Amino acid sequence: MTDESTDISTNKTSCVVVRFYDETEGRIKSQFWNLHDIFSDNDTETANTGATAGNIYNKLIKSFTEHGIPLKNVVGFGSDGCNVMMGTENSVASRFRNECPGIIIIKCSCHSAHLCASAACHKLPNRCEELARNVFRFLKMSSKRYAQLQQFQVFLDLKPQKMLHPSQTRWLSLVDVVTRIITNWDALKLYFTDMALSERLVSGQLTLDLLSDPYMKLYYDFMSWILPKFTHFNKYFQSAEVVITELDSKIKDLYKDFLLCFMDRNYVNRSELSNIDPADSRHHLNIEQLYLGIAVASKINTSEIKAGKQQRIEFLHRCKDFLVEAALQIKKRWDFDSAPLIKISLLGAKNAMSEEIRKDNPSILPIALAFPRVVDVDDINVLQILDDQWRKLPYAKIPEEIKTEKKVDVFWAKLSKWSDLTENKPFSDISQFALDCLVLPHANADCERIFSKINLTKSRTRNRLVTGTVDAILLSCDAIKRNKSGNCTDFEPTEEMLRRANNKSNDGMQCIDQVAEIDINIP
Repeated sequence: MTDESTDISTNKTSCVVVRFYDETEGRIKSQFWNLHDIFSDNDTETANTGATAGNIYNKLIKSFTEHGIPLKNVVGFGSDGCNVMMGTENSVASRFRNECPGIIIIKCSCHSAHLCASAACHKLPNRCEELARNVFRFLKMSSKRYAQLQQFQVFLDLKPQKMLHPSQTRWLSLVDVVTRIITNWDALKLYFTDMALSERLVSGQLTLDLLSDPYMKLYYDFMSWILPKFTHFNKYFQSAEVVITELDSKIKDLYKDFLLCFMDRNYVNRSELSNIDPADSRHHLNIEQLYLGIAVASKINTSEIKAGKQQRIEFLHRCKDFLVEAALQIKKRWDFDSAPLIKISLLGAKNAMSEEIRKDNPSILPIALAFPRVVDVDDINVLQILDDQWRKLPYAKIPEEIKTEKKVDVFWAKLSKWSDLTENKPFSDISQFALDCLVLPHANADCERIFSKINLTKSRTRNRLVTGTVDAILLSCDAIKRNKSGNCTDFEPTEEMLRRANNKSNDGMQCIDQVAEIDINIP
């Protein structure tokens, strides 16, 4: 997994995270691998061409070859969906496809969900976002105004809260902003009424007008119901756990959830999701039949709302446009017929042990064909061994402790080590195959976490830290975390670490770098 970012000193760096099965810990984990400059010192070629796909790819591969990692070990690649990374031609992904035939390329599901939500939100009136920004701008940096607002919050038995800023970059931050404003809607309305009468500021009056608009409240009720659908999906796949087996079903559930809000239910249920066109108005519900959440349904037919007939129709059409655009964006960004995502779902613990699922998937061959870099599909003997173990799995007398294991990687890890009465390990091969497949990334959140660490490390007061030092600090942090206690207070360096640290032929930064790398053992 890789991503790039520009730090506080305008230095553009690329972060590489590897995901692998760690036999010592018995689980799949993501680990920081390398941080390197995109524009190196005295590298005029890179400076002139920029952060191109070729430059990013070459430096990424260089970090592997320098540490003796063969490309045959690379089974998947994950990143965000920008053209440099994921374009069909002349991208990092296209270069991996050429150099590593059969590699599985997965766009970050979290970035994709964020982009779907952002595109759909553009279908709503600009004044929805304008209200959130006006409230925040009016109150920010003024302790007096927040204290005045707090009086109204206490009066209405609300918990005193500050208003949030709608960020343009943070994933789906608008959900928290909307929730906070709805919770404090009445308090804000009272506060801005008081401000309009006492201070008579134009900005305060404009915000009061928006808060007094019943349709604005409807829009916020709609957003408070619809946006969490993206957020819950997003949070689920920001997990460091192995959830790749659920990616296909979660995407399809999200897509279907949106379709059922504005399309005929019978049509959606009897059609293949990949064949449904959300823009096909022939299967759309009547505008009055849209499902927009309970909060909207309870208010849309009140006398106050019905009084503005034209505004009511506009509101319904705007919400429908949101739903249609969200569905179109989901279909655009995910392949519902993706063989790797469909097949890897069968490796989930419940599916692998289910006799019902096995009726449609009696052989491991279709799964193996979807992952040619994991197993040699031309080796009949290996495939037969895997198939025999796969077919025995549902009715084998496996200990209940293994059967009930919820974490899919831990399930396969335990199964790989389990021995029967004859001291044989009857499922070691199929377990290793499953673990090799399950290392595929479901999102790029691990890279984002690394950049958060970098921002804490290379701060305003430490802005002169060079990339090599930051890289060494991150590696040292990982090495200490792998210590038994997980902290630095009782960390004991090995003899090799001390020898390298005392090596006078190395400068300080190289010593730190070597000490950090000595404990890395990635297959």
